[in-house]
Amino acid sequence: MDIAGGELRFGVRIDRRGSEWRGELCNGSRCQTFSAVRPAGDSVVLEMADYAATITARLAGDSLSGTYRVSWLDFPKADGTPGFEGFQFIVNWGF
Repeated sequence: MDIAGGELRFGVRIDRRGSEWRGELCNGSRCQTFSAVRPAGDSVVLEMADYAATITARLAGDSLSGTYRVSWLDFPKADGTPGFEGFQFIVNWGF
């Protein structure tokens, strides 16, 4: 993935064992297993429950194009009903 600061190197591995889909997001030798992998047609939803994050991507030729969403709450610093903060990061991967 190319961003303003330069190339960001990471890998996404997805495989199917029987009817179950599994996957992981790797940065070098460190990998985080997706809590859910849900393919649908030419798209896939990859969830990371520990980070309240979701990657939604569509396969287009030899690339994945999609979005990364994360939401977080800071309960220890909340002085009332906590608000939601988040951002959307649009990415394109090429193979």
